[in-house]
Amino acid sequence: MARRALIRGAAVSLTLAMGLGSPAVGTAQGETVAGEVVVPATTAMLPQTSLLSAGPSGFLRYEYGRGHLWTTYDGVDTVVDASATGVYGLPESGAGSDVVAAYDESGRVVTLRDMRSGRSRTIPLPPRHEYWATLGSTVVTLAGTQGSDITWHLLDVRDDGSVTDRTVAGVPQGIYAFNERNAALGDAHGQIVTWRVDRDSFTGWLDVDQNRLITLPYTVSRGYPFAALTATHLLWWDDGTAHIASRRDLTATPRTEPVRDVGQLLGMVGDTLVVSRYDSALGPLNYGLPVWRVDSVPLDGSPGKTLLARSSWRAVPTPDGGLLVPGGPGTDQWGVSLIEPAGGAVTPP
Repeated sequence: MARRALIRGAAVSLTLAMGLGSPAVGTAQGETVAGEVVVPATTAMLPQTSLLSAGPSGFLRYEYGRGHLWTTYDGVDTVVDASATGVYGLPESGAGSDVVAAYDESGRVVTLRDMRSGRSRTIPLPPRHEYWATLGSTVVTLAGTQGSDITWHLLDVRDDGSVTDRTVAGVPQGIYAFNERNAALGDAHGQIVTWRVDRDSFTGWLDVDQNRLITLPYTVSRGYPFAALTATHLLWWDDGTAHIASRRDLTATPRTEPVRDVGQLLGMVGDTLVVSRYDSALGPLNYGLPVWRVDSVPLDGSPGKTLLARSSWRAVPTPDGGLLVPGGPGTDQWGVSLIEPAGGAVTPP
């Protein structure tokens, strides 16, 4: 079994283990999982808490009254920015890695803080470059003129402090690029981007590893709450249909499956979709309130199960195929649960 140590608030948090078929709850209410860290009630994860990104050693979250915190999987907190008030971060904050990025707009400098090593490095933006995102430890910028010669650049800092600048290949001429930061889907290997030429809209994969833009033969209904990017798949839900594209070849025709009653498409673990559904018994409809039930939707046709009785806001994928979900059995038992494949195996459909 992959790592399952979680932060939990008040009395208890659920730990979930998902197999390739139907997932099962691995911890009953009131039990303690070895390796879990109990956070005192005064610092418990609240329903207002939001997950921002996750790396191999921990995850970034916003907690009301405490700002941005980095939490390791064995429960150690590091305050990143106590003054932070925002809950949006993907993919600006170093998506899919242990790096937390902070962009100083006035100084035009991005600070990269490796939360595992403790090392910080800076990348100044070149003249006439616009900050776009930070994917892993790569800073993405946009340069040129919209509708004419716009293109993306990938900035990486070497050990000696010097910065390399890679111009992304394959960017069509004459595009208008959209930077919807709150809706963006990205990790350390790349990002879904959208643009238009005249009145036509396009979706592409900005591949950081290959330094190129790949135009996709379909349009993604992009962003929260109906799209998600996991370590293995690009997912989106539209009008009763889930679209599932394997990251092994994003240009291939996506698989489609009928899925009803989706309030949020949270992600995919193994061969199982994870969605949240509004439960009117929990309160008025609001994406920021804990009025959502987290359900599994196995793609093999087997019955799904409720994984968490209450949740709120978005889930965050881990680089090894798991899914971090805020929630719990009640608002007084709030924490972060890790949904992961049984035995650590991930088998794409």
